[in-house]
Amino acid sequence: MLPNLNIYYNNFNSNIIMNETTDKDLRILCRKYNIQLNGIYIADKIEIIREGNTIINLNGNSHWTCVIKEKGKYIYFDSYGMPPTKHLERLMDYEFDYNDEPIQAINSSSCGFYVIAFLKFMRDKADRRLMDLFTSFFSKEYLHNELVLKRFLNKE
Repeated sequence: MLPNLNIYYNNFNSNIIMNETTDKDLRILCRKYNIQLNGIYIADKIEIIREGNTIINLNGNSHWTCVIKEKGKYIYFDSYGMPPTKHLERLMDYEFDYNDEPIQAINSSSCGFYVIAFLKFMRDKADRRLMDLFTSFFSKEYLHNELVLKRFLNKE
């Protein structure tokens, strides 16, 4: 079954947005959008980052990020705008670009969908300008960003 991006507003619980994804969900979405994937790893278990797209779970539980490696260049994406872990930095030889502006609300669990939208948009390119263009579609209005995200994923 294809994972669905839904936006849930819960006025009793600070507008929590529940859109959790599993590694299985992410594999299904990668197939749907023809995203070539090296694999999905827990951050501290990955030993090498290969050419192409790699999805990384930062905490072994719920937060998804990704790395694109192209011709020895690395782009790291985290929808919270956080830098990679020290372990990931080492694997990228401390030479990488990353987005430092958050586009996802801290009370949202849509990070897997943001990763898929990012990989779909980037199309295997480790290009800082493309990453900046992607993040420019989003704003500090995090609830609105969930709608932008949904539009990204509904475009073929």
